[in-house]
Amino acid sequence: MGYFKFGLKLLGSHALMTAVQSFLFLLLFGIFESEWYQWIAGIFFIALFWFIIYADASHYGQNDLKRGTFRYSKGFLSGLVASVPALILYVLSLSFSSFDLFRVTLRIWLIPYIKLMVAFENYMPAITIVFILLFPLVTGFSYIDGIRRRNKIIEKIREKESMRAELSKRNQ
Repeated sequence: MGYFKFGLKLLGSHALMTAVQSFLFLLLFGIFESEWYQWIAGIFFIALFWFIIYADASHYGQNDLKRGTFRYSKGFLSGLVASVPALILYVLSLSFSSFDLFRVTLRIWLIPYIKLMVAFENYMPAITIVFILLFPLVTGFSYIDGIRRRNKIIEKIREKESMRAELSKRNQ
């Protein structure tokens, strides 16, 4: 799978998580007015988002390793491809600061970080570049983690085979 196709798959995962977390946002943040609760819910949103992206990127890294098409830069570059819509929204929100549609759309697209955006309201939308650039880093390191996951699976297969051989020796 190429960089662009992998980037589009990550973009789809991001869009799906945005839709799910938009729905969860209405449910979770409205339950309690406590600041502690909202911070916990905000951290939960970020962790859930990163976990889904980690699982996708690591899975693709593992498959590419199995196929012999693994490249260390692929996760980072594909994550950058998936970040293009957010970068466009970021530039538009900075360029048209009097037009709130781009700012609102950027906030919706980056809904996992909504609590941080509310906490640092004075720095909006400039601070969102940090969240946008985190995405390629998370996908890149997650893709590379596919090596560890693949080696772990191979090790488990070897252990099972050695146990099978040991058991067959005992039964004879």
